[in-house]
Amino acid sequence: MEKPTSSDAKPQQVQLTGISPPKPLRMVGDNLAEIWRLWKQQWENYAIVAQLDERPEKFRVAMFLHAVGPEGLKAYNTMTFEDEPTLQSILSNFEQLAIGTLNETYERYIFNRRNQEPDESIAQYITTLRALSRTCNFGDLHDSLLRDRIVLGVNDPNTRKKLLQERDLSLDRCIDICKGAEATKHQIKAMGEEGKIQQMRKNFEKKKRQYNPVQKEQYSGIRECKFCGRKHEMVKSKCPALGKTCNLCKRSNHFAAKCPRKDKKIRIVEETDSSELSSETEFISTVSRINSLGGKSSAAIYANMLIDNQPVRFQVDCGASVNTISKRLVQGKKIDNGPVSLRMWNSSKVEAIGTCRLKVINPSNNRKYSIEFVVVDNDDLTPLLGSKASQQMGLITVNTDKFVCMNVITGLPQSETKSIRDEFADIFDGSLGTFPGTVHLETDSSVTPSILPPRRVPHAIKDQLKGELDDMVKKGILSP
Repeated sequence: MEKPTSSDAKPQQVQLTGISPPKPLRMVGDNLAEIWRLWKQQWENYAIVAQLDERPEKFRVAMFLHAVGPEGLKAYNTMTFEDEPTLQSILSNFEQLAIGTLNETYERYIFNRRNQEPDESIAQYITTLRALSRTCNFGDLHDSLLRDRIVLGVNDPNTRKKLLQERDLSLDRCIDICKGAEATKHQIKAMGEEGKIQQMRKNFEKKKRQYNPVQKEQYSGIRECKFCGRKHEMVKSKCPALGKTCNLCKRSNHFAAKCPRKDKKIRIVEETDSSELSSETEFISTVSRINSLGGKSSAAIYANMLIDNQPVRFQVDCGASVNTISKRLVQGKKIDNGPVSLRMWNSSKVEAIGTCRLKVINPSNNRKYSIEFVVVDNDDLTPLLGSKASQQMGLITVNTDKFVCMNVITGLPQSETKSIRDEFADIFDGSLGTFPGTVHLETDSSVTPSILPPRRVPHAIKDQLKGELDDMVKKGILSP
């Protein structure tokens, strides 16, 4: 009988290549105990795969200190051992170092305030809660406390309502309900998006089948003619203006509505004289900032005009009595200096630096206007076209036949009112007076008289009110 060879006597070893130890241990973080627990689990798996238990103790210790990294090696150098350090004693010291820093109260605080994030799935949320609960030392209450945290922290109120309706809710049942609700939500969303896609396809096919007369006219060459203003085929013989004389320029082959000289006329927009502006406060109904990106659309009306061939965005303000523009837009222009005060819609005032007359072109019809603007030294204010200028430029129309017009009586200049007060100083002495005679008032006898209860006066102004009433009695305005 043959003796077994030496190779047959030894157990067969599996040679493993490409196996690396875990990454170096980081000894910093909010939860050092959990960091150490995960790293230790990786080390134990590596030790099994690399068959370290068959190696000498010195080799195992050296391999551990190599894998633990610089931070772990620094921690090892601070440890003390009674005998020669072994791998088990080193692991115990690291365990004590990491777990010894654990604050159970704080760990439970972190666990109890953890809610599901908006984009976090229920599986990810439960996994995170399980990891946090390991350092909370819940003991036998682990499953019930984990269930309560899921119920309170889930971000879907419908799912929470369904969980609270369960009388004897276990942890497994709680997880099943959450996962089912999440899956149903995704399925409904997918079905809704598919319905939208189908509707979009139907609308597209419907538009393709619709008859578009404008497209047919463009395809057949029917467009608005620049000589007669009517729509016809772009053939010279089809134009009714051919051979006709313009009533405006007396030239041939076009109508007056399309005459080139029609738009060359400069229209003067008259505004308040600058001398009047300097002595009075003009009213601006709305001076608003340009809408920010993403904001909702407002009821304001904007119009693009050209000043020196540069586009300027104006707000058409039917409540403003003057036109305004910023100093930046009139650089190099002559500004008539003068104190001009602008009163805003909220009664605040903006001081202007003067007035300036500019030539404004409406690019939509190439009409030119000479408009006087009040210049303000504030680039944040939107340029305005006031009520009078907007009407004369044809931007807005006031239908006076639709309402009763009310004439506005403008006040006299301060110099004139002062001369009147000085001339009749005996009348305008600042005191109250009475007209001669007696006024007879008639009442409707069919109306039932009524007495309203007195209004309550705040205690803080009672003395002030009493003093004012006593003063009015002394002046004869009221009688007790």
